[in-house]
Amino acid sequence: MKIYIYPENLRATVKLWFWNVRDFIIICAGVIISVMLFAKLWTPVPLALTACYAFLTLRAEDTAILDYMIRYQRTVS
Repeated sequence: MKIYIYPENLRATVKLWFWNVRDFIIICAGVIISVMLFAKLWTPVPLALTACYAFLTLRAEDTAILDYMIRYQRTVS
């Protein structure tokens, strides 16, 4: 008899490490483009922007750091 193990919620978003798959693909593309620009122009700005995006889209328990920042901004205002 085969036993199948399913996640609790089949509609849950797909995650890869600490990011959604969409965010992870954007980060990988940003890193590739940033490295190419750094090799040609010697400017670290695109790499810094990619690192900031990666930091802001980190997810812990289905909530991103950007979500915490937006929620905090609403409570302060």
